[in-house]
Order: sequence, then C-alpha cells, then structure tokens
Amino acid sequence: MPELSELRLLLRDRQLKEGALGSCQITLCLDNEAVEELNALESEREEMVKSHGQLYPKDDERLSGPVELPLDTTDIDGRVSEAQSLVRQTTVVCVFRALSSVRYQALLNEHPDAQQNEGMEQFLSDLADACFVECRMLDGDKVDLPWTEVREAITYGEWEPISIQVLAINRRKVDVPFSLKPSKKTR
Repeated sequence: MPELSELRLLLRDRQLKEGALGSCQITLCLDNEAVEELNALESEREEMVKSHGQLYPKDDERLSGPVELPLDTTDIDGRVSEAQSLVRQTTVVCVFRALSSVRYQALLNEHPDAQQNEGMEQFLSDLADACFVECRMLDGDKVDLPWTEVREAITYGEWEPISIQVLAINRRKVDVPFSLKPSKKTR
C-alpha cells in the first residue's frame, strides 16, 4: 500500500501534469487573408485538374479518340505551397487545461445564471480564461499572447466550438480502466 505522502504527491501531479485533468489544443490562423488566398488557390488547382479531363487536342483523323494532354501544375503548386507556408507562419495553437472540480465549482458558483442562455456565454468566456495555459506557434515556440487578446480577435463562429471543447474537458469523467467489483463469472 502506498504511503500517504506518495498519495499526496500523486494528487498534486494530477493537478499539474499536462493532460492529467484533460486538455485540448485549438489551432487558429491569425491571418484571414492568408487562409482565403490558400482556399482560392486550392480551388483553382482543383478546378484546373477537374477541367483537364475535358481538354482535347484538335480533331485529328488519325486518332481513334480523344487524347489527354499532360497537365502542368508546377506554377499553381508553387503558389499553393507558398500560401500554405504563410498560413503555417501565422497559425497559433492555444492550449487549455481543465480545472480541478473545486475550481470549476467555484467558477460555476460565480455564475448562478449560467444555466440560462444570457449567463452561459459569460460563464463559458470566464471558463476559457481560467483554463487557458499558453499560446504557441506550430513549431512549438511560445508566444506571449493572452487568451483575452485572442478572444477579442476571433469570430463567434470560431469562439463557440472552442468554448464547447473547453466545457467538455471540464465535464469529462476519467474512468478507471478496470473494475474492482468481480463479475458473476469470476466469483
């Protein structure tokens, strides 16, 4: 049986270890124009490839049917690659970690109207603030961006799924992988 000090150490580790309470990572590109440019280039390339099958050389009596010409996508592929690089350079990963049950309940108590629609948005915003751990670039370098700044810059369409994920990590149950209760077969 473990010593009481070992159990206390496990409890403290449970609060501090990454992912022990549950965590989620949200990826956001901060440059909307770069995302739009990438989407437009990818659509252009897709349309080029799709319409390529409809391109035929001039009718030639010697040919028994249409002959496909080789498609050169080098130019568009290069532009797509540049756009992808720009999107990667302007993308951040926001990391959120679940609160302990005591901290979560205290936050819930601060928002007694959280069960109604008008109070839920403020509760979710405060919950995300409390759960925010860090913001980093895709390559792992930390960025000194507080969640409040990121929250102000994103759209509601981006914020809503983030808030739902943060709520979910705080409400998830950690199941023990085995049961101590014997089954009827093993009694």
